[in-house]
Amino acid sequence: MASCAEPSEPSAPLPAGVPPLEDFETIHAELSKLVKKHAAQRSTETALYRKMLGNPSRLPAKCPGKGAWSIPWKWLFGATAVALGGVALSVVIAARN
Repeated sequence: MASCAEPSEPSAPLPAGVPPLEDFETIHAELSKLVKKHAAQRSTETALYRKMLGNPSRLPAKCPGKGAWSIPWKWLFGATAVALGGVALSVVIAARN
């Protein structure tokens, strides 16, 4: 319980090596510099990647034989089988009741 009591002497002041808190304008200026530096680095990286890989905005053309609504046959047959299985199951369950 003695450790919870109020201290009889004041706590020591901050050491001499600790700098005072900076004002908000200085902090804002430093953050602005970092944001600008990051944006410049990002644009440099983007330009480098475009140089290495080509322009990513140019997408390959679609196959001319395929339409917008073309569905692979295996997906069509699979979906039909699932639908028929569901109907058959519901008929069997209804017949039992």
